[in-house]
Amino acid sequence: MDQSRPTKKWAFDRSRLVVVDGDYRQEYQVRAAPGDAFGTRMELLSDAAGAFLDAGANVLVTPTDQDVSVGRSGAAATDVVVFSHQCAAAFRACIDRHPRGSAATLVGALGPAVELLTLDEIDEAALQSTYRARAEALIRAHVDAVICRAFTELPALLVAIRAVKEVNADVPVIATMCFDCGPNQTDTAMGVSVPQACEALAGLGLVAIGSEGGRSPDTAPAVTTKLAELTDLPLWATVSPGHPLLEDGRIVYSDGPKEFAERCKALAMAGATFVGGSAGTTVEHAAAWASSISSDKRLKKRA
Repeated sequence: MDQSRPTKKWAFDRSRLVVVDGDYRQEYQVRAAPGDAFGTRMELLSDAAGAFLDAGANVLVTPTDQDVSVGRSGAAATDVVVFSHQCAAAFRACIDRHPRGSAATLVGALGPAVELLTLDEIDEAALQSTYRARAEALIRAHVDAVICRAFTELPALLVAIRAVKEVNADVPVIATMCFDCGPNQTDTAMGVSVPQACEALAGLGLVAIGSEGGRSPDTAPAVTTKLAELTDLPLWATVSPGHPLLEDGRIVYSDGPKEFAERCKALAMAGATFVGGSAGTTVEHAAAWASSISSDKRLKKRA
């Protein structure tokens, strides 16, 4: 097991404002030929990462948080771990050769499993083993931090955090949940409220917590405001560029770059440190958000 330390010292606090990238599946689709499955051409992911850096992103997050399933075995399970390592290594190489690379941070992502721990669909030990293998793959590629992102149930999130810490206790860990359900669309799909999440995540040595863009982008600022009231940790907040629409057989999002930048500003003003896009966020969306910071005195002094 590689126990190397993260590439750079973690130095973010609540006073900072950092631009997070966007949707690599969206950018991959633009670059790929018809029939190219996501991730089969690593050079396209690397190109997309470079484009987000060009756009002004300071944080790149590996698109390795999906396809988590304890039911995978043999070659299928190995392929997912290999992809995690290859993707993180490609992003690291992209950062190292990019003119803005010295200002960029690489975050490796773990996501929720298809099976739910709360419903006894999976065994906790098996889930932890799955996360541990992925975390090892990311850390061997020299990510600066690991994010356990977009979880809907607390037990699984805690297992993921514990798995990362077991691999390397020195690696900074971020934890986020997807708060887009409930009466006010501020709970997770499994009924976890913001106060419950803050209480469960306190004292775990995390460097940031937050929320991920889900089905309710309009309530994202309210979630961030509540998080800011309940924790002193730096906050992570991503949002989609509006609402998904079906257009000519493909999914598009309602917000243009300017509208998306306004959504991100609202998250920053609500107290978020790490602000960026989730599903549907293109390089153009990220560029609009990054450039808007310099025109707002309140935000510019935090950048």
